[in-house]
Amino acid sequence: MKRIATGLAVLTAWVSVGCSPWVAGSNVPSGAPKPVRQINAIIMPETPVPLDWDGKEGLDGLRPTVLLFALDKEQAVPADGTLELHLFDGRVSAEQAENTSPFFTWVFEAEDLPTYLVRRVVGWGYSLPLAWTKVPTQRYITLIARYRPVGVDQEWIYSETVIVQMP
Repeated sequence: MKRIATGLAVLTAWVSVGCSPWVAGSNVPSGAPKPVRQINAIIMPETPVPLDWDGKEGLDGLRPTVLLFALDKEQAVPADGTLELHLFDGRVSAEQAENTSPFFTWVFEAEDLPTYLVRRVVGWGYSLPLAWTKVPTQRYITLIARYRPVGVDQEWIYSETVIVQMP
C-alpha cells in the first residue's frame, strides 16, 4: 500500500507540471479505452481555482480534474460507475467529512462520465464543471471525490481532501 501511495504522489507531481487535457465534449476522445469498474485510487492532481463562467459578478464554480486508477492498469482509466464530488464550506478533514453535510454534492453517473473524459499524460480522467448556486462563505473550501462501480455492492473509494482558497 505504501508503494501505491508513493506512486500516486509521484504521479500527482508529474501531472501538475504542464499536462494539458483534451477539451471535454459530448464525444468520447478517439483512442479512449473501455471504462473500468474496479477502481483502487482517486486523485485530483491540481488544486482547482474558483471560476467566473458567466461574466457576471461573483464566482460560479470549479472545474477539477479527477483521475482514477486500477491496480492492474499502468495509467489512469475511464470508470464505469458513479463519481461524486462533495464540497464543504471551510476546511474539513477526511474524518470530519464523514459526519459533516456537504455544502454541495455533484453526482456523475456512469452514462454521463464520457462527456467529461480528458486525456492526460498519465492516462484518462475527467474535467468536471462544478457550478454552484450559492457561493461558499468561508475563505477555504474542501473538495472530496468518491467513486463506486455500477452494479457492484462495494464501499465507496475516496480521494484525499483538496483545500481550495477562495479569492
